[in-house]
Amino acid sequence: MHPEKGFNYLYFEVTNRCVMKCPRCPRTYEKLSRVEDLDVELFRKICSDSKTKNLEFLEFGGNYGDPIYHPDFIGLIKIAKDLLPQARLIVHTNGSKRKAKWWEELMSHLSSKDIVLFSIDGLFQDNSIYRVGSDWESLEVAIDICSEALTTVWKTIIFSFNEARLDEILEFARSKKFDYFLLVKSSLFGSFWTGNNTKEDPLKPRGSGLVNAQHSAEVSRLNPRCRDQSLFYVSPTGMSYRCTWLHSNTEPQGDYPTCFRSESFEQMIHESSLNLFEDLLKTPEKFPSRCHNVCAKIDDSDNKRSRHPQLKLELKRDLNSLQKELREWLACQ
Repeated sequence: MHPEKGFNYLYFEVTNRCVMKCPRCPRTYEKLSRVEDLDVELFRKICSDSKTKNLEFLEFGGNYGDPIYHPDFIGLIKIAKDLLPQARLIVHTNGSKRKAKWWEELMSHLSSKDIVLFSIDGLFQDNSIYRVGSDWESLEVAIDICSEALTTVWKTIIFSFNEARLDEILEFARSKKFDYFLLVKSSLFGSFWTGNNTKEDPLKPRGSGLVNAQHSAEVSRLNPRCRDQSLFYVSPTGMSYRCTWLHSNTEPQGDYPTCFRSESFEQMIHESSLNLFEDLLKTPEKFPSRCHNVCAKIDDSDNKRSRHPQLKLELKRDLNSLQKELREWLACQ
């Protein structure tokens, strides 16, 4: 990407607030000591930057928090719509504990082209097995309001408690008028997350191939998805990163060049930073170790399955054909 051309994808983590205590979420096991909310005026400043004028996608998600719990999330949406009317907005959320009036106001500022992605791993009380603290009643209110207003995506991570009920979850998502169903294999299982080196992780699926294998340098080569410089990530404190995976409160950050991690958005998109990144693309082995873990391309034939950890289905199709495709995907993993 030539510096003056701008970029097309900006990802904001606007808060580290969340009502959940999901056991594999870093905000749970890192025990965050302070609340962080992205400053509204800083958000306005970034959206006003000349390089964002051709932005195609503006995404709200989080490594630590859920965007709907930012104290003025609707205000941020208004700013985005005012300054970047051409951008398609994407909101990731667990959907719990906001009232119908709040969702109705949010929908009044979004358009039918925008997307709300709900992370739901089970039906009714089963959803709180992993998403500890979720509230099904308020979640269903949010689903019903959003599915009538814009594009909705149902995202499910495969766990031991839902792997035998995926057909049922798919059918329910379709009955709720979701547009897409996204099934995800996770790699966040094992002793590191449970604090126990001897016992099997109880959340880990029992089915063969239903876990996304961790990449290792011995069997992989770097295939950076950021090579076109089209995406940037901004944390709740305003720190900017090359992608969402690089933001961590516990992993070492000192070896990150400024083109991967910067104190400000302006520094990240400065011509010198963009040119440095272009130079590093010629020697990807010099990328931070985190990049090799996340964007590895598996060369070992035994690990080919981990290249495709997601299944995306368009739900406006016949239910039988959807369930057949789901079962075929699961069988070949």
